[in-house]
This record gives sequence, C-alpha cells and structure tokens, in this order.
Amino acid sequence: MPHSADDQPTQTIRCESTVAQLLFTVPLPIHFARLVSDLQQMLSRFQDLPLRLNWDCGDIAIFDMPGTRILLGWSDAPTRGVTTCLTLSVGPSPHPNDGFSPPPAYDLVCSRIVERLQQRCKPAALLWHQISGVFDSDALDMLMDTMAPFKVAPPEPPKIDADAIFLKLPPDMRAPRHIPSAAPARPNITPLSAATLKVRKIAPKRAANDSPDLPRTRYGELSAVHAALYPVITAPPGASMQLRLAAHAMNATLMVVCLPVGAAMMTYSVLRGGDLRLSARFMVATGVITAMASSQFGQQVASFAGV
Repeated sequence: MPHSADDQPTQTIRCESTVAQLLFTVPLPIHFARLVSDLQQMLSRFQDLPLRLNWDCGDIAIFDMPGTRILLGWSDAPTRGVTTCLTLSVGPSPHPNDGFSPPPAYDLVCSRIVERLQQRCKPAALLWHQISGVFDSDALDMLMDTMAPFKVAPPEPPKIDADAIFLKLPPDMRAPRHIPSAAPARPNITPLSAATLKVRKIAPKRAANDSPDLPRTRYGELSAVHAALYPVITAPPGASMQLRLAAHAMNATLMVVCLPVGAAMMTYSVLRGGDLRLSARFMVATGVITAMASSQFGQQVASFAGV
C-alpha cells in the first residue's frame, strides 16, 4: 500500500547553538588571527562543504557552512576579574543545507574544538550556554553585557605533613622534636620605666699629646742590668815581647834565603804584630823547597819544565 506525502518521516531541525566561553585572568600570548587561521584549516578538510569566512570588527570571525555556523570571538576585559574572554559558538546557520548531508551534533563539535583550544591555552574558567536560533555578533554582545564579575579563588596553602618530612630525613639529621608549622606567639614584653634605665656616660676622646708628664726612665740602672746579663767579651792578650822579637829574626832570615817570602812576612809582622808560629811554618816550607830544588830530582823536574 503506497504511503502518502504526509506519512513520510520529517527530519528534526536543530535550532539551538552551543556556546562556550573561555575566561582568562592573565594576558594571552596567542594571536587571535592565528587561531582563526588554524580553525579555517581544520574546517577546510571537508571539501564537499562550501565554507564562508566573514570578519566582524576584527575580533569576531564567522564560518558559515550549509546548516552549520561556527563563531569565534575575542573580548578584552569584558568584566571585572577577566582580562580576556574567548567565545566559541557552534549552531545552525542561516544558509540551508539543500542537497548536503544533515549537520552534525553542535554540542559535540563545540566540545571537540574547545578541547583543542585548552591544549594551547589553559583558561581559568569555562562557561557553557545553550541559545536558541542563529548565534551572531549581536547575540555575542548581549551575552557579554550580561556576564557577571568573575572572582578568582585564592590558592589554598599547601599542607605540610611534618611527620612525612621527618621520616624522609636520614637518622642523623632528625631533630628530637618536630618544627611547628604555626609561628610562635610573641612574648609579652613590659616596657621599662625611665627610672629603671641607666644612662651610660661616654668619656670624651683624648688628644694625641694628653699623656701625663712622667719622670724619665733611669737608663743607668738598665745599663747595669744589661752588663750583668751580657758580660763584655775581651780580646785575648797579645804575644810577649820575646816571641815577637824571635818572629822578626825568623823573617829577617827568610829575607836572606828567599827575599820575596821574607819581605812579605816582615811586612805582615810590622802591620799585624809578630806571629812566631806563622814565621816558623814559612821558614820550614822555604827550607824544604830550597833543598828539593838543589837536589838531583829537583834539577830533573826543572829541566822538564824548561826552567
């Protein structure tokens, strides 16, 4: 039995747009045009669907496809506590999808794009909305005007587990007691009265020549002590007159035997005093040398030397 036209199943048309707002409390280092370019490259992979990109005021980019509209908006300081708001909307498009496949689930597409945005920048908060009809720049302005101030909750202080830290330390570094986490209470200090304070007097500085006129040191007594501790060493007494005359006689004899040696010894005796031992040594040495020179051995040696 043939079916009539009224019996054909009708397609349910989605008329709600899914909107996600990413709120940031710090300035973003990401350029808005770069985000729009990345989103355009991702949507261009669907070559069977025509894609239209429209810019509105430089901070709103609208992608229109048959049956689907994607809006990406950038707002600076829309409300108190928010420095940047990035709005993403996926919903129906004013362009019908005649001859094309039915549009995908808008909420699913919006959530996937938001996941990719969260990988590039970490928002402080994420707000979701469901808005009927086509989402455009006017709807975005109305949504931004009704945004409530955003309050950033202060971060909770980290909890310090004193027992865990104590057990991680080596045995030789463990203290006998745990360090308290809270600051110790201030002691109750009672101020002193003026009567109990003692003023310390500072003596004035003295000049360089203010030493007292003391009597001079007795150098005579110190000299006597020095002489007693360190006795004077006297030179040994010189030779007697007889020994000096004997030394001169030997020097005169040396002058007869060997004039150069005798003259040297005579000069030394006149200047330094007669030395009997030194004169005797030179006389013996001169006699030995003279005797060897007159012997046959000495003559042979002199002939070899050519003397």
